[in-house]
Amino acid sequence: MTNRDGKVQGPPVLDFDLDDAERADIEGAIDAVCDELGLSGEWDLRRQRVASGVVASWRHGHRLPLNLVSGGLDAIKA
Repeated sequence: MTNRDGKVQGPPVLDFDLDDAERADIEGAIDAVCDELGLSGEWDLRRQRVASGVVASWRHGHRLPLNLVSGGLDAIKA
């Protein structure tokens, strides 16, 4: 969900059950991709797109850190 200035409210793509280690892996991959791309730490639409790609990779069973990062990079290029 976005507000008026195009910022996404929180990480809605992480709205499913994860243990602490899984959540940390996903958030770490999101942060790594966003840092590499120079995106801020705020949940804007670009960060949301990266997060969606990382989560899609996770849900498809590609859970190694490199796979998660690759999913985030692929999503931002699309």
